Amino acid sequence: MYAEIELIGRLTRKPSLQFSPTGMPICNFSVAVNKKVKGDSSDSVTYFDVIAFKNKAELCAGCLDTGKLVFVKGDPQIRKWEDRDGKKHSKFEIILQRIQFLSAKSNAPARPADGTDDFVHEPDEDDIPL
Repeated sequence: MYAEIELIGRLTRKPSLQFSPTGMPICNFSVAVNKKVKGDSSDSVTYFDVIAFKNKAELCAGCLDTGKLVFVKGDPQIRKWEDRDGKKHSKFEIILQRIQFLSAKSNAPARPADGTDDFVHEPDEDDIPL
């Protein structure tokens, strides 16, 4: 079986970089995807929580900011846990596999430092066809 999610949206907040007890970088951010609703003058918005690990986490934390447009590709997961009071919780998340920065940022690197193709900096917004 196979499940994968691709979306284009804007960051709703600045990414949060944290480190696991073993020192692995973990970056959390949220992406809002707008969808036109037929017959309605307003957009429908869906929010997706994204988690990046290791090199991707450091890249996202260093290059992304609120309002930036991104393409995200990743694996869906539902994380389940129980709080101290015994109440059960679940949360839908996307584990980042690939990201493309679609908004221009002058100090963004062209490629990740480790030479992988997981990160691609796109041209300035003026160069993107409408």
